[in-house]
Amino acid sequence: MKKILVLSGLLIFVLIIVPIVTKHGNAQQRDKKKLYISTISVEGLPQNIIKQVRNTIEVTIYEKFADYRVITDDDVRVMYRKAEQLMASGCNADSCQQQIADAIDADEILYGDLVQKGDLCTFKGKCLIRNRNTLTIDVKSVVQYTFAQDEMEYYIAEITKKLLNPAYAIVKKAVKQEFALPELKPLKQITIEPVQFKTDDQLAQIVSIIKEKINDADEYYKQRKYKKAIEVYNDIITRIETKLTGERKQKLLGIKDDVTKHRDNIYAAIYSERITQIDEQYKALKEGDVKQIDKIMQAYETIEEELSRIPDSEWLFQKQEIMKTVKQREIILYEVMGQMAFKQYDFTTAYDMMRKAFDIGNTISDDKNNYNIYYGEKLVIIRGTAENYITSRLQSLISIAEYYNFNDDTANAKKALNQAYSLLTGKQKPYVTQDVVEKYNTAAQVIGGTILTDKDIETSE
Repeated sequence: MKKILVLSGLLIFVLIIVPIVTKHGNAQQRDKKKLYISTISVEGLPQNIIKQVRNTIEVTIYEKFADYRVITDDDVRVMYRKAEQLMASGCNADSCQQQIADAIDADEILYGDLVQKGDLCTFKGKCLIRNRNTLTIDVKSVVQYTFAQDEMEYYIAEITKKLLNPAYAIVKKAVKQEFALPELKPLKQITIEPVQFKTDDQLAQIVSIIKEKINDADEYYKQRKYKKAIEVYNDIITRIETKLTGERKQKLLGIKDDVTKHRDNIYAAIYSERITQIDEQYKALKEGDVKQIDKIMQAYETIEEELSRIPDSEWLFQKQEIMKTVKQREIILYEVMGQMAFKQYDFTTAYDMMRKAFDIGNTISDDKNNYNIYYGEKLVIIRGTAENYITSRLQSLISIAEYYNFNDDTANAKKALNQAYSLLTGKQKPYVTQDVVEKYNTAAQVIGGTILTDKDIETSE
């Protein structure tokens, strides 16, 4: 069963010009190169940084290099005892890496050292390439780069691109990066202009009453009693509309318009102040703090819901601009949540978050902010990366299952195959291609696992 994605004309255009790996693509038709991420050592940093670095390298490979299959440590531990022994010994010399490559029949091995001195980190990575015919090892690339610690994730990804493609030139991180917290532009300060009183003597007493009420409202505004000020302005507007004859009402239209603008500016001041307070929480946000992100999102959504309940007749001048400002904040948060999920290989959540950003962006895109194109491209990247990840993981699990099956260890063979089944029918199901299903079913027929049918899964093609 094929899942049809309808994003918009612009996204369809993006889908056409950006290649996606499918069962018909050359990347999946030819054999993928086997790459093993070997020892990553650290100095001056906590050991748990190693996992973060490896994850960044892996995701970069899945995203940018569809012709590679990453050999996992699980593969090594299960099937390649000699390689596991070398890996456990901590040997980082080229000679050890060659032995590991021979033991696991790898095409390439990537490894490196991360050293921190002060606020700077230096990563020296090396990629070795193995000739399957001569079984010799050559150095494909060596990259050494120094960067600030808070830029580690960005530059590890850039270094990975150059290690696998020596012709690639590392791009220096710009001041503003899409994976960092996007910039929030401050709201314009609201100024309340004096109401203009231009009328004739016949309305002097009525205008006098209006002036008194406006003075009361202005005082409420200075005391930050915004709701009371709005109530007074609405009372003035209502009295002009309902308690005067047509001729006198006509003469007071200018004052009524000024009062309306006055009231609307106070509405804007209320929500500008609240949005600024939420923005401060956003700027203090710590990476990975999901609870705080949810709290901030709820605060923005509450404002949006309140704005939608204020009739346009009670806010003619700035309501749409404030509403657009809130939507821009929501887009930013969805992007942050999407990137967090992407780093954790949770591609379904990443796609859902980016799709929400895309959908909101479609409602407020303009010449300066082409959200639909920007997030349309991100949706394509997530899908392609997810498909590459699933293809690579499936091949690893099938290899493990075949290894056990060949050694008559049926229980462990089926256990590995069940893990593959869970991978294809679980949360990442939307990104399973028909090619992947066929590879799994071929293995399941040999080993004796559950065969996948259209009822079990929707493929992404």
